[in-house]
Amino acid sequence: MKAFRGAWWWYGLFGRIIGYGYLWWPPLLLSLLVIAFSAVLFKVGDLRGMITPTNEGAYYASGPPVIRQNYPKFNSLTYSLETFLPLVKLQMADYWAPNANLGTKIIEFKFGILRLGGLLRFWLWIHTILGWVLTSLWVGRLTGLIKT
Repeated sequence: MKAFRGAWWWYGLFGRIIGYGYLWWPPLLLSLLVIAFSAVLFKVGDLRGMITPTNEGAYYASGPPVIRQNYPKFNSLTYSLETFLPLVKLQMADYWAPNANLGTKIIEFKFGILRLGGLLRFWLWIHTILGWVLTSLWVGRLTGLIKT
């Protein structure tokens, strides 16, 4: 069972994915794949109504919940880029977010219900963490801050 030791995971799997710190393009390529995959997930979430406005002023005051025409439209690629790249503000994540209370029920616990919207919110957290890690690796290597 040597394959499940920590050193194997760190050097054998993670090391290969990031080019062992010697190459800048493997983390960049992985970053682009994560951004594209996430953009598709966020688009599907939007089409299923699980991406909702974060601002209360997004809806008209009376009648059924209809989003105002002057409220920014959701764009899944812009949202994916903004939430992945650290320190980049494209003004999309300020207005939209996955709603953990929406979507098909997956499983019910004593303390609550896990829905597809909750999984999408969890993926957003993973997506953001991957953004910080991978961007730090390829930018650091490309700029010479990480030396081999």
